[in-house]
Parts: sequence; structure tokens; C-alpha cells
Amino acid sequence: MGSSIRNERGSIIILMTVFLLVLLGFVALGTEAGRWYLVRAELSKSVDAAALAGARNLANPYVDPTVLAREFGVDTVIMIPDKYLARNVAAQTGVKVITWEGACEVHERFTAQEIRDYRTAHPGIVVL
Repeated sequence: MGSSIRNERGSIIILMTVFLLVLLGFVALGTEAGRWYLVRAELSKSVDAAALAGARNLANPYVDPTVLAREFGVDTVIMIPDKYLARNVAAQTGVKVITWEGACEVHERFTAQEIRDYRTAHPGIVVL
């Protein structure tokens, strides 16, 4: 019996080492998860602020979207309001525009043929 106890001496050190490594792993995982949450929250706040600033500019009837696209000074912009407006801005500015596939109800309601018919029926009409 004395020899078996002697053989088990020091086994608690191995168990404590394994326990501390597992504990350290959980602490590291918790720290990393907290950092992920913090970065995600900061990114979300930044995106919200940018969206609000863009919406404020686009909601202003005195601001031309083509002027905004040029003033950003970048090669590519994202336009949310409507795909037709985005295509028009891209054609006028040469800036690559990433569009959202939504459209305003006015642009969706009229077709190219209807516009041609209006122009035929009303010579001199200006279509914006």
C-alpha cells in the first residue's frame, strides 16, 4: 500500500495544470467574445451614423445626388433609394454605383412605351 501512494505523488500537480489550462482557455474565449461584441457594436453605430448622414443629404430636395456622388471623391458608392436613380447618377458621373434593387412607385408605374405615348400625345412635354 505504501508503494502505490508513493507512485501517485505529484498527480495533483498534473490535474491542477490541466484545470488551469482549461480555465485559461475559457477566460481567453470570454475575452475574445467580448471584443467581437464590442467591434460589432462600434461597426453598427458607424454604419447607422453614415446612413443617417446620407439620408439627411438625400432627403434634402436642394441637394443633387450627382453632386453628392462626385463630392464623395471615391470610385464606388452605394445608393439605397432606388435603382433607377442610381443608374442615372452612374451614367452622369462615371462613378461606379452599387444599387439596391428597390424602386420608387413612380418609376415602377411608368414604362418606356407609356413615356413615348405621352410625348406623342403632348409634343414639347418635358419628362424628368
